[in-house]
Amino acid sequence: MSLPSERQLLNFLNQEPEPVLRRDLAKAFNIKGEERRLFRTFLSDLTKQGKLTRKGKAYTSIRRKSSSTLTVLITDQEDNFFIGIPVTPLEEKTHEPIMIRDSAGQLNIGHKALVRLNDQKTEAPLVADLVRVIRATESKKMIGRFCALGDHGTLQSLSKKDRHEYPIAANHTMGARDGDIVEVTLEQHGKHRFSAKVVRLLNAADEKTLTPSDLAILEHDLPHAFSDEALKFASKASKPTLGTREDLRHLPLVTIDDKDARDFDDAVWATPDHCETNPGGWQICVAIADVSHYVKPGTALDKEARERGNSVYFPDQVVPMLPETLSNDLCSLKPDVDRACFAVFMTITKTGKLISHQFTRGLMKSAKRLTYHQTQEAIEGQKTDLSKEFIQKVIEPLYGAYNALKKGRHYRGVLELNIPEQKLVLDKKGHVTSIESRPRLSSHQLIEEFMVLANVASASTLDQATLLCMFRVHDQPAPEKVDVLRQFLKLMNIDFSKGQRISPKVFNALLKQVAGKPQEQAVNELVLRSQAQAIYTPDNIGHFGLGLARYAHFTSPIRRYADLLVHRALTHYLEKKPSKSFEYSLSEFAETGEHLSLTERRAAKAERQSKDRFVSQYLADKIDEVFEGRISGIGEIGLFILLTESGGDAFLPTRLLPHDYYFYNAKNQSLHGKRTKKTFQLGDIIKVRLIEANPLTGNIIVTLENTPRHPQKRSPSRKFSQKKKASKSFPKKKSAHNNKNS
Repeated sequence: MSLPSERQLLNFLNQEPEPVLRRDLAKAFNIKGEERRLFRTFLSDLTKQGKLTRKGKAYTSIRRKSSSTLTVLITDQEDNFFIGIPVTPLEEKTHEPIMIRDSAGQLNIGHKALVRLNDQKTEAPLVADLVRVIRATESKKMIGRFCALGDHGTLQSLSKKDRHEYPIAANHTMGARDGDIVEVTLEQHGKHRFSAKVVRLLNAADEKTLTPSDLAILEHDLPHAFSDEALKFASKASKPTLGTREDLRHLPLVTIDDKDARDFDDAVWATPDHCETNPGGWQICVAIADVSHYVKPGTALDKEARERGNSVYFPDQVVPMLPETLSNDLCSLKPDVDRACFAVFMTITKTGKLISHQFTRGLMKSAKRLTYHQTQEAIEGQKTDLSKEFIQKVIEPLYGAYNALKKGRHYRGVLELNIPEQKLVLDKKGHVTSIESRPRLSSHQLIEEFMVLANVASASTLDQATLLCMFRVHDQPAPEKVDVLRQFLKLMNIDFSKGQRISPKVFNALLKQVAGKPQEQAVNELVLRSQAQAIYTPDNIGHFGLGLARYAHFTSPIRRYADLLVHRALTHYLEKKPSKSFEYSLSEFAETGEHLSLTERRAAKAERQSKDRFVSQYLADKIDEVFEGRISGIGEIGLFILLTESGGDAFLPTRLLPHDYYFYNAKNQSLHGKRTKKTFQLGDIIKVRLIEANPLTGNIIVTLENTPRHPQKRSPSRKFSQKKKASKSFPKKKSAHNNKNS
């Protein structure tokens, strides 16, 4: 195609609300190859002639400045007109609203549009006609608490990152009363102005109080009520019979779970391998509830399980992936009752190497329901209600196989992070009575190693059979994240060579170096943050954190849809059907993998926010008390503090620091006072005083122990390398945590 004429180019630019980049102009007129050089010359000539204005690589028409067209943001509607606020201001009436005619019915509130002003200069207010919609922006939805102000009100968002209050007009309250939890749509009026409109009443203030978990369910729109069709389908499920299944009821399979666990989806058994060619080896069986026997593809139950993606676990309740008829009954491996299972028999060497495995669909009967503490006490020789014979025949072989697997784990190099976990203890009313550290027992590790082995066997079987597999993959850390860790280690005089090949073993060696040092937890958390997000996908790239070439989730189909897909693929394999006849396609698996990765992150965020609100609720009556905390994150806006006793994530804004000018050093992860020379470093232990704990948002705000109750003016901060005067705009908040799941 030849170059556009001068008239074509100017007409195009006259219609554009903003200057247009040269590359976008070339794309608009389909200019390619050698013609691009000629086009640059053409634009240069028009600029020299005064017909175009150039700013960088963007061009605009001289005529457009005096044109009657301009860009507006639609903020409201009155009668037959839409009301727009100029985005590109008029020379004389910068912010005056404009009434816009839309005869074609294309506009809506929130849209950005190009309009042409009416030629009648005497009209007041200004009237314009729609030229075209530039961007159709959907109204943003938000959950919050309604605060009544006479006949109108404001919305307080549930998000701890949003401290704004949004006005709600009297005709947009839907009758909400003070304290009600409501859903609103937000409408934008200019750059920083919003208003809200109530579209749904979620909970009246005088009804049952919403728990922190209820708020998380609402905020993240978690599917939590099953349809009648799904419940009906689940209720028709019946107890399994032996049929063509392998009878495993003679094996003393046991479940090992937390004391308060409600469903038991995995059982284990082990015995020495007496084969002469495998001295010191072990035979292991991992039996998993056969959820695929009850949840068939395409049913209402299957569709809802896929939509949820996974169960969500809160301190006071569970939002299950499957109805309780299945998750807590027929798919729960309760002791002394027949249950359908999907089992894998595995043989390992004395060093934990998997040398053979075989899957089967069976009928099992759990010999006993054990807890982690009970199992730990039994192997340590403490007094329990378990018989000596049971311990010798069942528990000791489990630990024998576990000790072999530990050797294999050490050999391949599994990332060994030391991140303490907190457990919230609730009373019958759902209030936190205490916050305890969750112990890390060898019985926990035993089950983890057995499950990892079964997951490896699943991935290997499907990969070798060239069947679709929903792999659990974990990519290598991004170099820029590792650089942040490297810079911090320099402060500790620890060399983390840039040229070395990054592996879990390298990280483990580093973690050993800092063990017992004050910065130990900070380094563990930085290593965690440097990791990529584990995801679900049919494209295998291995699992970096576990040091595995192939890995898939097989062991929890009650609470993870990915595991259910792996079960279905294994069933297809056991029935010896051709891989091409598998009911799913690669594109379906890829799409489902993306969906499941998103639902997993949604669940993790909801669980974290629920915990934050419970902790805030627990601390709400401890205002002005002093706590020990560790700096777990640093940004220009302040310090993120992990409270030692409660595990709560608190925030200390820069404005509450001792009055000074603070420099933020991203490389060293520190804030440095210009006048006082006071430095706050990642990992520092400090004493803080609680000044705010908001159970609605989960916000916990603290100040330094000796800071006055009413601090001086906001203490400015700026980046270490910045030389110009600090901007007065509000900086974006940065997340201090980035949980990674294996």
